[in-house]
Amino acid sequence: MEQYKTSRYNMYQDFKEGYGIIFNGLSKNISILSTEKIEIIKSEKYAELENSTLKKILELGYIVSKDFDEKQIIDIRFLQECFDSRLDLTIMPTEDCNFRCKYCYEHFKKGMMNEDVENGIFLYLKKNLRKYNALSVSWFGGEPTLAINLIEKMSKGFIELCHRLKIPYSAGITTNGYLLTEKNFNRLVKSRIRHFQVTLDGLEVYHDKFKRTVDNKSTYGTVLNNLISIKKNSPFRNFDITIRTNVSVEMLKDIENITFLYNKEFGDDKRFNFYFRPVGDWGGERVKKISESVFKKDLYSLVYSKLSEVNCKLNYRMYYLELKNNIDICYASRFNSYVIGMDGTIYKCTTIFEEECNKIGRISKEGNIELDEKKIAAWTMIGIKKEAICEDCGLLGNCHNATCVADQVRGKGTYNCPHLKNSFGDILKLVATNDEYVDYRED
Repeated sequence: MEQYKTSRYNMYQDFKEGYGIIFNGLSKNISILSTEKIEIIKSEKYAELENSTLKKILELGYIVSKDFDEKQIIDIRFLQECFDSRLDLTIMPTEDCNFRCKYCYEHFKKGMMNEDVENGIFLYLKKNLRKYNALSVSWFGGEPTLAINLIEKMSKGFIELCHRLKIPYSAGITTNGYLLTEKNFNRLVKSRIRHFQVTLDGLEVYHDKFKRTVDNKSTYGTVLNNLISIKKNSPFRNFDITIRTNVSVEMLKDIENITFLYNKEFGDDKRFNFYFRPVGDWGGERVKKISESVFKKDLYSLVYSKLSEVNCKLNYRMYYLELKNNIDICYASRFNSYVIGMDGTIYKCTTIFEEECNKIGRISKEGNIELDEKKIAAWTMIGIKKEAICEDCGLLGNCHNATCVADQVRGKGTYNCPHLKNSFGDILKLVATNDEYVDYRED
């Protein structure tokens, strides 16, 4: 058995009596194995395995050939992802918002995108889209549904152009859900938007504490009812909605009630999935007023630990995708990824709009893009120059030190671990509760 070795990118988690979960950062396989077999894998005593079991474990990637350079494959995958030919555009049709969320970092100083910028985007695509193998559009804001007419108009143009050039097109939207009525939702789906992220912060008492309208009105009931209406009445099946819950410190005690509510309203519909994230200091001035509700980074794991203790099954598809993506790098690290503001300013990141390092260019009304190559290189090269501390991390294949690069670009550190790093075991347990997300199981 000397021709084999245990993968350096295995990660382990206790699951239930007699069984554990094993994840491999290269193969991305998730399995539930007996603790006995996991110990054999860890200790490299492969002779104790039956041939059929050894073959299966090799197939899953937990054991590899002794001469196999796993890191080299991970590096190649990173380069492929970072420099692939897909054009990713995050478009802000408006930078205004109908909410004033207390943890939000945006300033809302700018309004609706004007016709010059809109035409400039179309002209750029007409002249350049042939260079790319796909177009992916993410609608962002502010609150993008305030500009739903513009989204419809621009989407129609993108779809027609991609159809003419025989280039795949995909689109998603991040919205607070307040204007996501059944009618508006159907308009967006007809505009080929298939992926929705809607924020609902659990229970009304928490949601309305942090997420109120610009004139200080409650928003929870409207958002929840919109989602329920979509679930019950939308004729479409080809979409998914991620309900994102930003968990504040005071919400921890009600995590169980929140998950049971979600299960009751949406648990029987696979189009809905759930993504919990701790409220952090994401920048801006408003968050400073709610410091008692904000988690420090080293305490993020409390949220996932609490979730993993709840005996209620939810669809945690987003965590599954974070684990299964070959390279889950930040969009800002990708060479062909741009954020286009309503005034034609081009950014790399959607969280530090005011900082000069993030303003990488402009798009003109004639469809020309002027880019600062030096600034782009700073964003793109972070993952390529990854730190020595990353080399043997089980999540290197997911992160490559490029999961979020804003701090490194700003000189606030040399590496930034993904949010799931310190909470990995609990997140793995959440994923493993869904049979569809487990590649192999013995229990």
